[in-house]
Amino acid sequence: MRVGIRLVAAALMFVAVGCGSSGSGGYSPTPNPTPTPTPTPGAGAVSIVGESGNRSFNPNPSALPANGMITFTNTHSVTHHIVANDGSWNTGDLPPGASSAAIAVPAGGSNYHCSIHPTMVGVVNDSNGGTPPCTGQWC
Repeated sequence: MRVGIRLVAAALMFVAVGCGSSGSGGYSPTPNPTPTPTPTPGAGAVSIVGESGNRSFNPNPSALPANGMITFTNTHSVTHHIVANDGSWNTGDLPPGASSAAIAVPAGGSNYHCSIHPTMVGVVNDSNGGTPPCTGQWC
């Protein structure tokens, strides 16, 4: 019987040592979720509000600092596809309720339109508030 007690005691000591905090490979708690990153300075947002010429976007014109990024959110009831007049960027199709990825706006600003509804036009001003010259059929 004494041998059985000694075996149980030895087993308990082995388990206690294995659970100690000084050993490696011990319990590690689940980390907290990664916090949501804060928006980058120089970011802007434009809402697509409908098919009404230069009032199709809000704000219009929009202003960004130099090297700013912009996102478009479709608050209208139909799909839109926003494209820079010079072809340097586009949002892809944006169904109702969708938002684009952040788009880098070229230095000097950018004129844009909806490729599905070409009468929808807008402009992102440069960092000095100047409006870029508009060329092409969407001006």
